[in-house]
Amino acid sequence: MKNTTNGGLMAGIYIKLLPMALLHGILLCLCGGSLEAQDCVNCTRGEIEMGGTFSDTLALNTDCRHTGGAGPPYDIIRYEQTETGCVTFTTSSTCDTMLELLDQDGCLAFIQNDDCASWEAEGLQGSQNSCLSLRLCPGIYYLCLYPMAPCEGWPDISSWEYSVRVSGCIEEPEAPANDSCSSAVPLELNTPVIGTTLHASCDAVPDCADDPRSGLAWYRFMGTGSEIELNTCSPSTAIQARVAVYTGDCANLACAEVKRIGCLGDRETVLLDTTQGVEYLVAVYGAGEPDVDSWMGEFELVVSGTPEGALVLPGDFNADSRVNISDPIAVLEFLFIGGRRIPCPEADGAFSAASLAVADFNGDARLDISDGVSMLNWLFLGGPAHHLGIPSECRTFEGCSEENICPVP
Repeated sequence: MKNTTNGGLMAGIYIKLLPMALLHGILLCLCGGSLEAQDCVNCTRGEIEMGGTFSDTLALNTDCRHTGGAGPPYDIIRYEQTETGCVTFTTSSTCDTMLELLDQDGCLAFIQNDDCASWEAEGLQGSQNSCLSLRLCPGIYYLCLYPMAPCEGWPDISSWEYSVRVSGCIEEPEAPANDSCSSAVPLELNTPVIGTTLHASCDAVPDCADDPRSGLAWYRFMGTGSEIELNTCSPSTAIQARVAVYTGDCANLACAEVKRIGCLGDRETVLLDTTQGVEYLVAVYGAGEPDVDSWMGEFELVVSGTPEGALVLPGDFNADSRVNISDPIAVLEFLFIGGRRIPCPEADGAFSAASLAVADFNGDARLDISDGVSMLNWLFLGGPAHHLGIPSECRTFEGCSEENICPVP
């Protein structure tokens, strides 16, 4: 995980100015030594609140320093977000500043910015100053401020003034369309979706695993009666993603029993056994020990499983668990006489889309005499099999009844 101080990067910036110090810093990093002074306890210079401004100096001689004292100075400022909302942090200094937002527990950066595109709108003196706008959940945060290059006047000057301002966002960012349980997006099996936790709302929901450190993106799907996999392990996922699965409705959520499997990038896959016809609600969020850009950003979610339905032999029109001469006869009787048993009927016994999927032997999207002929051709002359596969191999037909009508092993 990236340390709050980003020691290797900052030492690299000073390579031409402090070669011996750089070597010392690299050795510290390679040896894995802890940098005790670089934390939210020893390096915090004060507090700031919404609407306030904090001013101080970046001082080479007295401030905490990157890479064991070889790199640039930095200050940390405590901030408390009292309610969910969009907040903007802006820095103003003659230095080219980097602004990192740190978590409370590990004092590690989870999002950063050193180039303020909206510096004029924010009333800053130049584009080298930092600003960061995002919707934050309630909690304690820390701001880490440090220069990205030698500040103006160095080495004759060793301290530089700066100020940090906290305000509401000039423009409210667009929230994800599915940032609430009530607006959960339907998922299709075996079809990936791209979502984001950036600017998502912070819902008060039961914690099923790690505590959410970002807003939640919501999805829903219907149980199939078999195991379902929810996977965020794609390289397209840019956050440390977690997946919570709930039963019940939005007003009465309960954590579903799942199996969690970790993967690279501190992401996870979730497996759960589902009940057919039961709706499940899914929340994706950022969590875990933070790294830069680790909780707020895009992710890819893939839900894999077998579609809801019953196991049926393709072509088994009379639903007797085998495909033989009785099936083309049953097709002809259904077409011209009616009254025969059919596969996958509706609740009232009517012909359904699943019935057609089973009976449409030649794959022309309709049921007629040609399907009976095609069955006979396959049975006695070696003609083409059912367009969905060999009629001796069971397959799931989506939308079919709950009664499986495949041969008993």
